[in-house]
Amino acid sequence: MGESDEVLEARRLDRAGRAIEVLVVVKAAPQPSRHYGDTVCVAGIALDPLRWVRLYPVPFRYLDDVQQFKKYDVVRVRVRHPGQDGRRESLKVDAQSFETVRHLKDWRQRAPFVEPMIGGSLCGLQRDVAVDPNATSLAAIRPSGVVALDVRKHKGWTEEQVTRFRDFAAQGDLFRDYEPRMLDAPRLRATLVFGCEDRECRGKHRLGLIDWELTAAQVRFRALADADLEVVVRDRFWQRMYNPGKAPALFVGNQEDPRRRRQYVLLGTYYPSRSLINPVSDGHEAATLF
Repeated sequence: MGESDEVLEARRLDRAGRAIEVLVVVKAAPQPSRHYGDTVCVAGIALDPLRWVRLYPVPFRYLDDVQQFKKYDVVRVRVRHPGQDGRRESLKVDAQSFETVRHLKDWRQRAPFVEPMIGGSLCGLQRDVAVDPNATSLAAIRPSGVVALDVRKHKGWTEEQVTRFRDFAAQGDLFRDYEPRMLDAPRLRATLVFGCEDRECRGKHRLGLIDWELTAAQVRFRALADADLEVVVRDRFWQRMYNPGKAPALFVGNQEDPRRRRQYVLLGTYYPSRSLINPVSDGHEAATLF
């Protein structure tokens, strides 16, 4: 998908280094990091002009309270060239420069920013990156139907992730006044199964969910047994987001490794009411996705 000259110029200035304002729509679950202990990938919509941006690395757990932010906050942050990451949305950030400007508290305030960014399909994204690995790597897509949320036991951190944290802990730091502790892996993982609007799609898609809120919910309800915890997860990430009264869109992104660019993950869900997105004035109910 091509970008306007205005957006291309904004991206050039972003990479040259400057402060920008971003509506945060994604905070991915923390992952072990060799340099920071654990980091969070943040994605959002940069303002004026609207464009997708990926902000990394963000050692969120170690930021001062005044620098921490929530989803749907508009933040101001200094960004620069992402180094070897060729994905056009990616930017490195000065994590200490985060400043919250305002919070968009409801879907009506968020829709003018998010709705213009929704479009395309997962099949289309995968076709594009097969041709150009640096094609669109962040998007919001509306599924043709959502089939299921598959919740299973998490297998724990991979050997590579454990090694990253051990390397971080072994580095030593004169300014670090705490003993590094590796984050516990979440107990449950979730995969969304959904249909695609692309005419060439041959079946259902399955995307793993890595939303920060999935991990946070498991921490909050850690005293529950696995079966009861699954009920909480299904309520928050299935019934609440994909019920017939909602018009969900999926925030999706791919991986930095050029060999894995066709592998997208589900970063989060935008789920305003259907009546907000498609107002019905004649008394008839709007058609549902289900």
